[in-house]
Amino acid sequence: MKKLKRDSSSHQKFITDKNFNAGIKFWQNETYWPRDFHNRFYAELAEINKDDQFSIEWWYRILPHLSCWRATRPKSAKELTQRARPRLGRLKRAFQAISDAPNDIAVDGLNWEIVEGFTIIAADIKGANPPTFCSKLCHFISPKRFPVTDSGAMGSPKENYKDYWNCVRDEWRATPKELQERLKKRLESAADVSLPSDFPYACKIAEICLIGKNQRH
Repeated sequence: MKKLKRDSSSHQKFITDKNFNAGIKFWQNETYWPRDFHNRFYAELAEINKDDQFSIEWWYRILPHLSCWRATRPKSAKELTQRARPRLGRLKRAFQAISDAPNDIAVDGLNWEIVEGFTIIAADIKGANPPTFCSKLCHFISPKRFPVTDSGAMGSPKENYKDYWNCVRDEWRATPKELQERLKKRLESAADVSLPSDFPYACKIAEICLIGKNQRH
């Protein structure tokens, strides 16, 4: 009898030196992704989110990035905008509801129940079950709260965003502080820039490690 393949992400740690190294190697050698691991992009997002967040003008500034990150397929920009218009007000209110909660998935006090309502509205803009669009839109809005998932380089480690979010949160918080700090320094060295204190380290390192884990299997 053929053995069923186990969901290894549920049974073994993915934030490891080997996965991190493999993820960095893939990022630097197999892609055209920014060498600074999106450091400048996060600064751009901070400017986009600073004024009139969740207005239609804000949406038109976020949408091209969603397209560039391949989160919009197969819907057109027009279709997504039609769905976004009546939901932007609710998205704004849902975000305001979590504004007093920690803004970092690495921090105790932030749990899925707090952010779930916001992610539901974000996902409904596209109206599709796979978590890629939801994760990327939420990440663009609050990079430290919401980790990115992807069906390409990462191999869709979880079927829904709830499980993925909790997986990243639990894994990072269980990672020894010594390893966390070591990976942060190595990420900054690989980026060849001084990363700011508000860089989304937990989300980015988890992303890189999951990319590496996917490449190693």
